[in-house]
Amino acid sequence: MKLKTTGIAVLLHFLLTYCSQAQQSVAAIDSTLYLQDTVLNNVKINGALFTLELFKRKNADEDNDGKAQALRIKNNETNTIAYSAIIDGNEYAIENIEGSIFIEMINYGGGSGSSGTCYKIIYEDGKLTLVPAYRLNELSLVYFKSANEIIVLQGTWNFKEEEAHFAPHRYSITKYTYSRQAFRPANFGNTRFKYDGFDATTSPKKLLMKIKKKEPGLLKNLLLK
Repeated sequence: MKLKTTGIAVLLHFLLTYCSQAQQSVAAIDSTLYLQDTVLNNVKINGALFTLELFKRKNADEDNDGKAQALRIKNNETNTIAYSAIIDGNEYAIENIEGSIFIEMINYGGGSGSSGTCYKIIYEDGKLTLVPAYRLNELSLVYFKSANEIIVLQGTWNFKEEEAHFAPHRYSITKYTYSRQAFRPANFGNTRFKYDGFDATTSPKKLLMKIKKKEPGLLKNLLLK
């Protein structure tokens, strides 16, 4: 079974849309609008040390505005700002995968729904960029096979079958592979059966192994250890 590689038009749309959010020019963050929320010192990215500062906008909850966060990254060796931007979302999560730093910028609009983008922080040839890795929402399950290979299980909420929000769902499974300065998606397809991905004892990897066992044709090209 061959993977169905996403068409070039879809890939370009993905890159243009989300790179435009992340690759804003370096600019000062207005301290009258944003408060410092988190500081991570001496974060190593490709051998260089950086300081990551995350800011929350004042009164963001009352304004109900998705652009409620700011990110500033300082190069500790040159003592210069390498990156500074206002980014969509009102919450964030940071992951260190094999020494690579990923940051999820998530927007919670109220209730149990959410949506966002995960970026990988790349430092190459003296330039720091945020590269979009994948989109996610409240029904996404993410397995980092490595820092350059990510599997996303995206739950499909079937209203016609009267599924509850976090009940067992069918999943669309996509692999994102970092190559030539971008994450390139390849979709395995959709599961035939429904799976409970939100059981407290089920990790994304365990769910993938369960799907691989029950539907071997779907993930036969995916190696899991």
